[in-house]
Amino acid sequence: MPPSQKINLKDKIDDGEIDLSMCDLQDVPVKDIANIKNVFSLDLSNNHLITLPKNFSTLKFLTKLDLSKNSLKELPDNFGDLIKLKHLDLYKNELQHLPTFTA
Repeated sequence: MPPSQKINLKDKIDDGEIDLSMCDLQDVPVKDIANIKNVFSLDLSNNHLITLPKNFSTLKFLTKLDLSKNSLKELPDNFGDLIKLKHLDLYKNELQHLPTFTA
């Protein structure tokens, strides 16, 4: 697969939601997403994600996250730092185990 192309996130935002589904992503543009204000939902479904970057947990403002229909094999150990997350969709991935979450 070719490397992920640069996506204009401003075109993908609608009412606090970023829709990056079906964008053929292999990497998540965490820094670009973190720079956008007033976002609470992120849809990364139907991409080619195998792993999430370690800095993914900096997206602490997310309340809804859709990672379905990717090829994720694991989640970062610090994934539990997403403390505002209320809805998480991991359907159709290749996860073998989940990180330990501490309350």
